[in-house]
Amino acid sequence: MSQIEKLLSVEGKPMIHHEGYIYTVERTTSTKLIFRCQNRDCRARYHTNLAMDVFLSQPTAHCHAPQPDRVPAIQLKNEIKARAVTIDESTSSIIHSALRTYLLSAAGELPKNEALMLMIRRQRTVETVDADGCLPEKLRKTSPPLIPAFAVMYSFTTENVWLSMPDGVRLSATLTIPIPKQTDEKFPVLLEYKPYRKDDDFYNYNQPNNYYLVRRGFIVAKVDIRGTGSSEGILIEREYTSQELDDCERVIEQLAVDPRSNGRVGMHGLSWSAFNSLMMATLRRPPALRAIFAAHGSEDLYKNDIHFMDGILHQDEYILSVDHENALPATPDYIMNEQWMKERFTTRPWIDVYLEHQLDSAFWREHSIKYAYDNFTVPAYLLAGIYDSYRDFAINIYENARRSSSKIKVVIGPFAHAMPEYSYRNPGPGYDGKAELVRWFNYWLKDDDQYSDILDEPDITLFMRTSLTTGNYRYEPKWPIARQRIRRMFMYSKQRLVEKVEEKKEGTIDVDTLEYQPWIGFEAEDWWGSSLRDQRPFDEHCLIYDSDLINESMEIAGFVEASLQVSATAPLAHWIVRLEDVDINGQVWLVTGAALNGAQRETPPAYLEPNHLILDSVLKRLASKASQINQNY
Repeated sequence: MSQIEKLLSVEGKPMIHHEGYIYTVERTTSTKLIFRCQNRDCRARYHTNLAMDVFLSQPTAHCHAPQPDRVPAIQLKNEIKARAVTIDESTSSIIHSALRTYLLSAAGELPKNEALMLMIRRQRTVETVDADGCLPEKLRKTSPPLIPAFAVMYSFTTENVWLSMPDGVRLSATLTIPIPKQTDEKFPVLLEYKPYRKDDDFYNYNQPNNYYLVRRGFIVAKVDIRGTGSSEGILIEREYTSQELDDCERVIEQLAVDPRSNGRVGMHGLSWSAFNSLMMATLRRPPALRAIFAAHGSEDLYKNDIHFMDGILHQDEYILSVDHENALPATPDYIMNEQWMKERFTTRPWIDVYLEHQLDSAFWREHSIKYAYDNFTVPAYLLAGIYDSYRDFAINIYENARRSSSKIKVVIGPFAHAMPEYSYRNPGPGYDGKAELVRWFNYWLKDDDQYSDILDEPDITLFMRTSLTTGNYRYEPKWPIARQRIRRMFMYSKQRLVEKVEEKKEGTIDVDTLEYQPWIGFEAEDWWGSSLRDQRPFDEHCLIYDSDLINESMEIAGFVEASLQVSATAPLAHWIVRLEDVDINGQVWLVTGAALNGAQRETPPAYLEPNHLILDSVLKRLASKASQINQNY
């Protein structure tokens, strides 16, 4: 048998080349590596020893011809990466220099120029930290400055393993594990637990995060929820079921007793994995779970989630796409057989389940942590985005659970539904979320008091916008802010917004009317809080109440509430209120907004009486905005 040629992927993972075929690591055992053909449609496998220099089995058959030309392309990419670290040249010079020594066929396999340049920048970002782990000034885009990244770098290995549940179902876990620098060195585990297919859909998203964390001394565990991705079992009935949380307890137990673990587990994640991190920290509290880092989560699964936002049915792309994704067969082989049909299609589509539960009830409250704040004892770092639908969750939890928790830290920044470091999705100054995550878990999961400074910092970090993309971070020791004052304004006659109401003659009533046009409203985009464009085109079809010019600087930091006296000619109607800022150029920017389901003013819900005046309050929503002089609302 011919010799094995060892390679590295662009992500740094081991690969082998043999007789024109390239193989990537599928999983690792204690005695061997199992490689699969790089072609996703091919099922060929190879087993080698751990040193990758001896074949332990004959390869299975391939379904395609060999592709020897791909080897130089991989080597070319690796040379570009190496040059990025060792040579101080521009990105374009590095690419052109490397191309001189390779055939044109290898260049044809390279990704687009933008992707190559991004690869080079990432290499330099990691490797050019100073002795304290800080990025050089030219790479910083954060205000406040980037937190030191604690650049004690570990090499690492990756394993795909099964975690067995009590009923025999196995969950698929990918473990990225630091290689110890000292004898008997143990590492804490960082768990992200969600259904979003870690081995294909989220593979590229996960890898940079895995590498960042593992190199800083954490075992990184990605686990697909039962019946999703690479895990076995019948698809869960809906989001955040008891089965999901039961399984998570077993997952944490097994990760904590891994011989390479120090027995401490932290949960982290964005959106779904933030939700179940909060639930595990509040509703289950397994002993090994020592801290969480939750970005864009929720405390109320009915009014503050994607299905019935503010009590109103919300039609988001996710509602449909998640059912399609749930039906996909398991990785890595994508076998479509009777077992696949049983596991993926026994469960009803989730959208049907949610449409059956259109009222706030035990269905939603069972795992809404707002009903269990007294149990919130696990230290929590909560990250919310001003431009995200879930911008309220962190402050709501902090206000209600801080007496129970040993520590809650809140950051509210200029973020959309993404982690702060993904600046292409977030307007305004960035925030080094990964470094903050490392600081947080370094303190709670490792035996080292040098990270205790994070406990001495103010509880609240709040970004105060001055426009859509500019602003400053504010630090507050508690919430509500002690110097905060309530400012009341009234929607008054002639569509004015005033602070004082004039006395009127008895019997005088001002009525403003709006003709409903069902095709209006798409300008508001998907969620409350998105980084919306100028609101003037939308406002042409709304009732607008303008204040006089405000000749003073004013900051809005807190929850805005609107009380309405309204009626409708229809038996069902929703009311939507937006607070907007008119800048000195006349552009109109959304500050915050909320909605009221007209049927849910009472319990049980009831139809409106046409033309009957009602008084009600629209749900409060968080706002953060600093206005300069000579602006109005």
